[in-house]
Amino acid sequence: LGGVPFVGPSGFGAFFSHCPKSGKVVIVYGPHVGVSQAGVVGKIERVGVPEMSGACGAALGAYRAIKAEKEKNERVIPTASAAFPYSDPDAGDVQEDYIIRELRNRLEQDDLGGPNTNALIALVTNRMYELVTELLEREVGAASNKPGFWDKISDVTLIGGIVVNKGNPTGLGSVEDYFKPINFVSWKAGGIRENLYDALYSDEGRPGNFESAVKAYFPGAVPNSMLSGNVVDTLKKKGYNADNTLLGSSLCSDEVNDVGTSLFAQLQNGLTKGNSGGVFNLGGLGGVPFVGPSGFGAFFSHCPKSGKVVIVYGPHVGVSQAGVVGKIERVGVPEMSGACGAALGAYRAIKAEKEKNERVIPTASAAFPYSDPDAGDVQEDYIIRELRNRLEQDDLGGPNTNALIALVTNRMYELVTELLEREVGAASNKPGFWDKISDVTLIGGIVVNKGNPTGLGSVEDYFKPINFVSWKAGGIRENLYDALYSDEGRPGNFESAVKAYFPGAVPNSMLSGNVVDTLKKKGYNADNTLLGSSLCSDEVNDVGTSLFAQLQNGLTKGNSGGVFNLG
Repeated sequence: LGGVPFVGPSGFGAFFSHCPKSGKVVIVYGPHVGVSQAGVVGKIERVGVPEMSGACGAALGAYRAIKAEKEKNERVIPTASAAFPYSDPDAGDVQEDYIIRELRNRLEQDDLGGPNTNALIALVTNRMYELVTELLEREVGAASNKPGFWDKISDVTLIGGIVVNKGNPTGLGSVEDYFKPINFVSWKAGGIRENLYDALYSDEGRPGNFESAVKAYFPGAVPNSMLSGNVVDTLKKKGYNADNTLLGSSLCSDEVNDVGTSLFAQLQNGLTKGNSGGVFNLGGLGGVPFVGPSGFGAFFSHCPKSGKVVIVYGPHVGVSQAGVVGKIERVGVPEMSGACGAALGAYRAIKAEKEKNERVIPTASAAFPYSDPDAGDVQEDYIIRELRNRLEQDDLGGPNTNALIALVTNRMYELVTELLEREVGAASNKPGFWDKISDVTLIGGIVVNKGNPTGLGSVEDYFKPINFVSWKAGGIRENLYDALYSDEGRPGNFESAVKAYFPGAVPNSMLSGNVVDTLKKKGYNADNTLLGSSLCSDEVNDVGTSLFAQLQNGLTKGNSGGVFNLG
């Protein structure tokens, strides 16, 4: 419980005995804490559980017991004995009692009656980190001081911090927890301690830079999973279900948009998984709906009778781990890659035109989006023409490239929206349209792609919602935007709480790549590495996107790949 390494000397002895000769050991350790979508520290939404749930339950239970002791001036649990962690289980609730005893000493001087419960739970979690670290380092120190230890093992690397669990109330998509790194150090023979912490913050992968760039240039953008639940709940209350709903998307053709954690994939899972669950692709390059009147006509004809339609649309833009707008790290590609390539290509062409005062692409004709493909690079030429008009008055020579690419992306949103609404409007004005279809809901915004250079774990993109409106017969437009920002799921509250109470915590995927790269440079590989963890028993810590699972995938997937549970 609590991440405390209760396996004792025998457990640590067994663990180290499993290390390959002259091998290397990695131990990920620390307590965990939940943060709900609404930013409540110590609470998370668990799949299928209607009420909010505590995390870490062991730490919260100990906190409540100690707080009650202070209020009554009476001890609930007696003073600890030195041997307690490994004493007779029949003596009581061994692990929880130990946590209460150890936390009591660390919270003795703290005021547990303050009004800010979030701050109090954060304090308790940090005290839990101290507790876990002290016992773990004591055990590793005792084992490593035994004769012959360093004859078999060359390095023991400890990665300590706080796991911040992120709730997933709907079970849609994959939700990635955060980790606040506090310790990253390699122990070697002779008492040598090599501090590797700075490697977590290399220029190319500094934790927080992606988030900082998103907040600066795409304010309001949040992870897809923070929106999908509210969208699905809102639409289900309005009668959308697997039997009556047709999904479409007008997003860029780039493969980074076609992943299981995308917003439209999460909506697909939540709304239409009971039927064929397919998504009609209306978009081409840049997310522009190039399928034209015929494509929209075919799409709408697929709607169930008296059915409902949902269209997710908008441009996309990459933001690298280092916070470079317009760039992402793609799996297996050594260089940074542009996204959106179509928008960036158009921006460069238009900028070159301005500098040379010469047009590269001629003026558009009204029918251009659907004209003869033999006339040229149809989709890209159309984007250049349309963007040119929107960027006419903008200064494209400024020094802040991030801001320029963000500007271009917002202009792309205007372009996509204008053509999409024109097509939906034209189709919905045809006789008989509303006899078959009751609602058409448009969800528009900007997809912010997050790079995944190592391919470890699952990386979740962000989405900046701009439009969430339902069209009905008679020109009725119902604005649903406020439903995205309900009290129980306001986008940004999880992130705000994490930044306020666990500064430095970042998504696991932003750390795992740097950790794996650092350790591989130091000779760690699948043939010589043994992994252990001292984390809480709670099942929320045993998921495929956890930090230790990503390290397992990156370091030891060539061997059995197991992780010894010390906690």
